[in-house]
Amino acid sequence: MGLLGWLWLVSPFLVIALIAHDRPMQSWVASHYDSCRLIGWAGVVMMFLGVALAPDVLGILMFIVGTPLVGLVVWLRDDHDDGGDGEPDEPPIDWDDLERSLSGPAGRRRLPRPPRSPSRV
Repeated sequence: MGLLGWLWLVSPFLVIALIAHDRPMQSWVASHYDSCRLIGWAGVVMMFLGVALAPDVLGILMFIVGTPLVGLVVWLRDDHDDGGDGEPDEPPIDWDDLERSLSGPAGRRRLPRPPRSPSRV
């Protein structure tokens, strides 16, 4: 029975893999993001309470039901939305300013040459 409990701990990873490889399921999780996160965190609570109440039948059922739901907690929202205006985000580096600073007096300075080794005859 203990071995089955350890193997059941793999079930959240199976849920994650199932969602990650199924486009319709990804879009469903994305459209119900808040609900999925809430169900996932409820699964975390059920899993831990189920482990604490393991000798009881209720604890075993909580562990069995809650553990796969933990796989819903890992999903994050995509914050790369550009606002719908079609313009890309401003780059964090001003490349023109960087180019001007490199072409200034400090950018033209040459490093000293390394000393030559005597040639062998």
